[in-house]
Amino acid sequence: MFATSTPLTIALPAVYAARRRKVPMVFEVRDLWPEMPIAMGALKSPLQICAARALETWAYRHAVAVVALSPGMKQGVVDTGYPAGQVAVLPNSSDNQKFAFDAEAAQRFRDARPWLGDKPLLIYAGTPGLPES
Repeated sequence: MFATSTPLTIALPAVYAARRRKVPMVFEVRDLWPEMPIAMGALKSPLQICAARALETWAYRHAVAVVALSPGMKQGVVDTGYPAGQVAVLPNSSDNQKFAFDAEAAQRFRDARPWLGDKPLLIYAGTPGLPES
C-alpha cells in the first residue's frame, strides 16, 4: 500500500487497507505535518497539536518505509524517532541540477532585459501559504 500525504489523515484509510489486504504500507511525506499547520497557525490548541503529533507518530509506526521529498523532510521524519535507514529521499520529481545557479545564464537573461539592470529579480513560484479570505 502506498499512501501519500498531505493530508496526514490519509494514513487512516491506508493503514486500514494495508492491514485488511495484509500488505506493507509505504508512507510518502509531501509536507511535514503537523509542523506546517502548527507553524502557519492552523493548529493552535494544545489538544489539536497533541492529536496531530500522535497521528504523525502512528502513521510512521505503521509504515515499513517512508519516502521524503527532500533531505529536510527526511530529517523531520527522523526527528520523530523513525529509523533513518528506512527513509528514502526522492526529490519531488525534479532534477535539482537543473535548478543550480548558472552565473552566465543569469547574465545573459539580464543583458536581454536592460531595464532590469542590477535591480533585484523576484519570481512568483506559487502560493507559499494559506490563501487570504
